[in-house]
Amino acid sequence: MTNGSKRIITSMSVKSKDINWNNYYSNIRDKCPWSAYAYMEGKLFHTQFKSWNLAVQNESMMTPMKLWAIAYLDCPFSVEEMDSWVEQRNKEQTHTVYYFSHPEHNPNGRASPVPMLIQQRADILDMARKGVFKSGIEGGFCPDKMVDNYIKTGKVSGGTRGTWKRTPESRARSRATMLKRNTPDKNE
Repeated sequence: MTNGSKRIITSMSVKSKDINWNNYYSNIRDKCPWSAYAYMEGKLFHTQFKSWNLAVQNESMMTPMKLWAIAYLDCPFSVEEMDSWVEQRNKEQTHTVYYFSHPEHNPNGRASPVPMLIQQRADILDMARKGVFKSGIEGGFCPDKMVDNYIKTGKVSGGTRGTWKRTPESRARSRATMLKRNTPDKNE
């Protein structure tokens, strides 16, 4: 579709696998400054949306897996349906914060190219808002150590990477574990 000289991409024509997510998160830094860092560090996990119930089940997995957030891509729901579910779920619990992004709902000019449900740990969101990650991002510190340091001391401090390095193999293991847990049961 076109609108004057601008091409409008509808959610039906874009597939999440074709999106350069590094680029997308870099472009929304003014609205969500930590998303690019979390994505590049493997703390923001992407998976295909399967069901609302699976998202609720995954709430308890994020902390043990040291994930900061999960983005459920290609949600097959309208803006109104996603908004209603997110609002209700955020009222029902306090340890996870839900957001949604939808190409047909773009109030701040930063909507995702595909509909997605974002599930974020409330403690990580609180730390980000307090500036816990600012020096660590700039210094290239280990995200897990930054979180651990803040939880133990209550102080904003980086965590040197030391010998710990996020390797493609460790990212693949994390993703494989998450995918295995996200595989629907045949009895569902």
